[in-house]
Amino acid sequence: MGAYPWALLPDAGLFGIVALGYALALRNTQQTMKSCPDTKVTSHGDDHRRWFQAILLAANSTRCLALVVEVWLYDSDLCPEYWACTVTRTAPTLFFITSYATLVFYFYQLAHEVDGTPQPWASPFFRLCNAVLYTFYAVVAVLGAAGVINSWAVLDCTIFSLLGVAYLATLVGLVYYAARVASTLRPSQVPASPMLLRTPEGGRRVAPQRSRERSLLPLILAISGLLGLVLALSTLYCIAVVARAFGWRDGYPPQTSLIVFDAGFYAALELLPAALVLVITRRRGARGGAWGS
Repeated sequence: MGAYPWALLPDAGLFGIVALGYALALRNTQQTMKSCPDTKVTSHGDDHRRWFQAILLAANSTRCLALVVEVWLYDSDLCPEYWACTVTRTAPTLFFITSYATLVFYFYQLAHEVDGTPQPWASPFFRLCNAVLYTFYAVVAVLGAAGVINSWAVLDCTIFSLLGVAYLATLVGLVYYAARVASTLRPSQVPASPMLLRTPEGGRRVAPQRSRERSLLPLILAISGLLGLVLALSTLYCIAVVARAFGWRDGYPPQTSLIVFDAGFYAALELLPAALVLVITRRRGARGGAWGS
């Protein structure tokens, strides 16, 4: 195999630590929202930050558990050419994609709020897209487990094609709406930026906040640049895996070093970005900054 499967365990431990960090951050966010004078009036940014933290908590927790299972599968000679191995390696990716898409959805809503053109259908459509992604993945996984898809290469190709499309769509949305929001929130363009508030009657209203764009812009640029790079590299990785499934030359990762490749891939494109986003959002929240103020 070229490496012992135990090489994946350090990653599992680190993902567990980051998951604990998100659990604490989520608890702090919920406590902050409850401590408002009127608990029925909360910022739209807090709603998204809480959901974002919950999804990344699930993503890091499931990746931690999946790595332990992956070690067992390698020890049992059930990896990589077995349906359970492919599902174990890719299932946590769904949560990471959803977390990135949640950020894009936040930018989308913020852009339309600044323009004064809210889109009431956007939230149901966002949920529908995620439901389609998870359902399609589940169907493919079940077909693989039942032996209907009896070729590991076909199963690998199908799942990574699905993930690649999701990564690419999220990347396109991130680039477009992050650029749109960043352009709108430049201090020279907008004297004040809005915050969407939930009213006691259940409706929502826009409340202007002076100089809020000065706090939003650096956070948007930092997170968008980081996640844009992650999404681009992840898309290329999915393309390479599909290329290998078709037998094209230079497909990655090489079979003989899959364990080492997984360890590096998870650390570079999932663990590190999640840890950096955790640090950025916690610091901004502690200073009363954007997305949680």
